[in-house]
Amino acid sequence: MAKHTSQDTGVRVLARSFQLIDLLAGSNAPEGVTATELSRLAKLPLPSVHRLLGHLAQEGLTFQHPRTRRWYLGLRLTAFGQLALRQFPFVGLAQPVLYDLVKASRETAIFTLRDGDFGVYAAIVESPEKLRLTESIGMRLPLATGASRKVILAFLPERESQDIIARVAQIDPQFIPEQLERECRQIRSLGYAVSYGEVTPHTVGITVPLMTRQTPLGSLMIAGPESRIPSERMPELVRHLLQAVERIQSLF
Repeated sequence: MAKHTSQDTGVRVLARSFQLIDLLAGSNAPEGVTATELSRLAKLPLPSVHRLLGHLAQEGLTFQHPRTRRWYLGLRLTAFGQLALRQFPFVGLAQPVLYDLVKASRETAIFTLRDGDFGVYAAIVESPEKLRLTESIGMRLPLATGASRKVILAFLPERESQDIIARVAQIDPQFIPEQLERECRQIRSLGYAVSYGEVTPHTVGITVPLMTRQTPLGSLMIAGPESRIPSERMPELVRHLLQAVERIQSLF
């Protein structure tokens, strides 16, 4: 029988701790998440979840509401997130390109980076129009949600994409895997993704993947109100996006 070293135990504890942080980050529940819910999602014993959450809370990485006893991400993570985005090498390359996209389209431009099964808004330049799409840097949503993340999912290797879709289906009982698989095939065929009000109501987002070594690193999106982005504008906006992606990729 193989012996488990203290190093093995430490690695397992670290992996489970990050799993809980990831589940808290992926939760859309403003009222927080119970330890029981986290135990079920992580497939970990409830006492272990309580112990790990307590250790994370001591470091400011999680927070338990004193009245409801529900759990949230800790405020210390906000500092880490801002630093990560400022220091991440591709964000600086994308920023001037986003400004040029906004100048050409007069709509909001967003650079999304892949983070495992999620996509994170890494850089945003807003439209100069009074009526415009406004999103938050650091917003993190599953790759199954919205054009800027689905285009990443669609261009991943098929097995990897299917594994992610299967994991989403385990968490969300309302999710229909076959529908997303069909959508991914259509995105690959077109070379870009479009979504209508999927994340923000009454808006349209057009997105192309940012590839590196045949794998999507992230995506570029132009988005704005439905009233300003009719179907006739799609070819023009896709052209701007493809040119922008070529500029960034040439700097890698």
